[in-house]
Amino acid sequence: MNVLIIGVLDVPWSTNVSMKQTFEKMGHSVEEFNYRTVEAKYRKACFLTNTLPDRWLDKALSLLRSGRLSFSSTLYYRRSGRREMNQLLLDTVKRKSFDLVLFSKTDTVDYTVLTEVNKYAPTWYFFMDAMDQALRINAVAYALRTSFASATFSDVTNYFREAGANAHWITQGVDTEFFRPKEVPKIYDVVFAGTKTTGRLRHINALRNAGISVICFGEGWENKPVYQDELVDIYRKSRIVLNFCRPGTGFSIRVFQVMGTGAFMLSEYCPDLERFFKKEEHLDWFKDEKELTEIIKDYLADEEAVRRIAKSGCAHVHRNYSWESVMRKIIDISEDERSSV
Repeated sequence: MNVLIIGVLDVPWSTNVSMKQTFEKMGHSVEEFNYRTVEAKYRKACFLTNTLPDRWLDKALSLLRSGRLSFSSTLYYRRSGRREMNQLLLDTVKRKSFDLVLFSKTDTVDYTVLTEVNKYAPTWYFFMDAMDQALRINAVAYALRTSFASATFSDVTNYFREAGANAHWITQGVDTEFFRPKEVPKIYDVVFAGTKTTGRLRHINALRNAGISVICFGEGWENKPVYQDELVDIYRKSRIVLNFCRPGTGFSIRVFQVMGTGAFMLSEYCPDLERFFKKEEHLDWFKDEKELTEIIKDYLADEEAVRRIAKSGCAHVHRNYSWESVMRKIIDISEDERSSV
């Protein structure tokens, strides 16, 4: 297959990079379209771009995309380099014969362009965020205009389906060659890697007030954000790694990545976890601060349980949720539905 991926492929830790590499390992040809980089290139040439009034206007138009004011969407996609980026995208699709055009992280791509792209190739909208983001960028408008759509949160998938999209519930995957276990000494009791928020701070403070040592990495915390090798090394050296869920039914790729390294995952509860994992066999979860504190104290006192669950969880993720398994689902669905037409 010849595949075009529209996303972020010039940032090493982007999940789109893993998607492309997996397609290629499976023998497919992949071309990339880095829409944000292209947009930024054209934005620099725009008059008055990046002035304070321009940024205010852009923010306002972005927020209005989720409403019924169609003129705001039209304006948003026609300014700050986005018009040129969307035209180049369409020209790219017209220039070459693709078997599948996959849109991912494409919040500034004009969703009306997708209707035109469909004339040249089957399209797939791969959405990886929670419901609040789906509503903010009007994601359903993209899902309705592609041949296929998928979401990593079950509630977003249902939202797409109820609107009439050909939507599938497909999670992100894990790069099993990169996120893999390695025997190293455990030097951290509890670790969290992610952006600081009010809710997350409340949970972390509850643990620290209970005398539990917690190390945090990310925007707003005492330690800077970490990526790639440094992040994997921290996971491997941790007895327990925390995950906090966003509003909605699902969880982020962080869960798969942590478990892939052989670390013990303790996640805030969300309904989708029960569809993928068995509690106290692959990982564990908590529902409030009191339970979080109690569970961590119990596990820090039972290293054998931590090792057993972490090992089982790692094998489960590597066996069932690699990027190869995710990409294979996309190919199988697209080919099956096309052959039945």
